[in-house]
Formats: sequence, structure tokens, C-alpha cells
Amino acid sequence: MPHRHNRRSSCLHAFHHVMSRGGDRQAIATRRPDRTSFVECLGDLSRSHDATIHAWCLMDNHYHLILEAPQGNLTATIHTLNKKWGQMLFSAEENKSVPISTTVPVHWQSKSILIDADRYLVSLSRYIHRNPVRSKLSAHPGDYPWSSYRAYAGISIPPPWLYTDTILGMFSADQNTAREAYRQFVEEPPQVPQEQELRRLLCGEQEKWGQILFSAKENKSVPISRHGNIPLDTILSTVAHRYLVPEETLLDKGHKRNHARDTALYLATHLSGLPMHMVGRAFGGIKPPAVAMRCQAVRERSDNDTDFRSDLEAMTARLRNKQ
Repeated sequence: MPHRHNRRSSCLHAFHHVMSRGGDRQAIATRRPDRTSFVECLGDLSRSHDATIHAWCLMDNHYHLILEAPQGNLTATIHTLNKKWGQMLFSAEENKSVPISTTVPVHWQSKSILIDADRYLVSLSRYIHRNPVRSKLSAHPGDYPWSSYRAYAGISIPPPWLYTDTILGMFSADQNTAREAYRQFVEEPPQVPQEQELRRLLCGEQEKWGQILFSAKENKSVPISRHGNIPLDTILSTVAHRYLVPEETLLDKGHKRNHARDTALYLATHLSGLPMHMVGRAFGGIKPPAVAMRCQAVRERSDNDTDFRSDLEAMTARLRNKQ
């Protein structure tokens, strides 16, 4: 079957979750040299295709990646990775000293999902890094050497091709603080509803792995949000005026179902241009995962409440007109 190219799979400067595995669930990486060669291929890929690799995890019969393809060449990037690594696996199996150029006997099944960074990036990285724990290959994410978690947690030195600043920057501007916060975030088992939602996003309850090289699911693909540079004071003033509340109440935490505060938090996250850790600090010192959860709650309310959605769109338009 010919490779299908979906124009959404090559959005510039977007985050993609790529999943690839051997056909018929065949085991691919069964030996240490197999896994080492995969890591080498990731480094080569970042140089040859200008790919920005944010996270990865290699399992026995599949792998996960979070990456950006700034050149708009995502399909070619993953095809190159699968082909080169497959050749190395086949050469090692046949005791050959050079890679082969004929058909590789690893039948890849791959797909990608375009990720909304604000809503899913941090949780997706946890999902990927906890994969060995869920599969009972390791009791602790830090004990598994074939993922990027050890580099995120400060257990090992990150390779030059692994870019951790985006995800860690959502926890703190200070690297040590960010690593400690991220360790706590990953090591704490996620709540069941969050895990179920993420699994539905990534796999779909009824979906099968496709036989084509790439299948970017339209109904599960959402673009990365674009930030503005609207001052936080302006956002707070607009929300306070709409809800007829003092601005300072928008920054007070501890009150459940504070829709005005959640709305202000959501708009600040998407329009101020501030990273999540700075938005959280302004709203009473809440952590980035909590910011992401409140933003998700606002999105869900907007999906289910047409009046609120109209209000949110109106406030967004009003704020953007002030830029």
C-alpha cells in the first residue's frame, strides 16, 4: 500500500505524538544492542532532519516519541527512522557488518497525533514515561533505561539531541526545581479519568493500528495553541468586568467552582504569552499540572455550555483587539 501523506501531519512548529510498532505485534527490540541502536538513530535523526525530540520511550515491540518537525517533513522523518533502525536490526540479526539497502523485514505500523501543547503535552510526557511501569517492565520510571525520563529527572545527563526545556519549563524556570517537580508529577500515579481521556485521545476505544505509514486522525488532532502577549492585568480587568467581581478574587485559590477565576486562568494561559509556571505563580502559586487541569475544565464547559462559549469567545476577541 502506498504511503499516505496527510497535510496536517507536517504542521510547522507543532508537537506530534508518534507511535510505531512492528507488524503483528512482533517483538523488535529484544537485546541491548537493538535498543542502543535505536538511541543512536534518534541522535542521527535530529541532525539529518532537524527534528526536535522532546521525549521518547522504547518498548519491546513499539516506541513513542514527542517531537517537532520544523521543516514540515514529519512523514519523511519517521520513515527514515524506521527504515534506518530496521536495517540495523536486520544487519545485526544476519551478522552483517554494513547496513543493507534492500527491503527491511520489519513491517512498521505507525501513526501520529497532533498535540495541543497546553492541554496535553505535560500529561502525555508522563503517559510515555510511565509506559514501562504500566507494562510491568519496571517498578519505577527511573529504573527503566530506555526512555527520556532519566534525563528529565536528573538521573542521567541528557543527550545533546533531547530537548527538555519546553516541558520542564512548564514547572519552573529553575532547572533543579523543575526536575524535582517533574519527578513528583510522573511518580504520582495519574487520576483514572485523566488516564482514560488520554488513552482515548492516543488510541481510541475502537481504533486499530493502521497499515499505512502515517494516519493523522482528524477527529483527534488539535493544533498547538498560539500565545499572544496581552498583559495579565488587562486579562484580569476584562474578566472581572464581565463577572462583576473584584480583580483580587480572581487570584485567590481555594474556592471550588470559581468560574470567574478559572476563566481568567484559561485566558492568561492562552493569551498572555507567559509559561504555565509563571501563570500558576500569579494565581496563588499553583503548579503547572493544576493549571492544565483548570484549563481543561474551562474547555469542557465551553463544549457543553453554548452561553459560556459565547462569553469566552467575546472576551477573547475583546482582549485581542486591545493588542
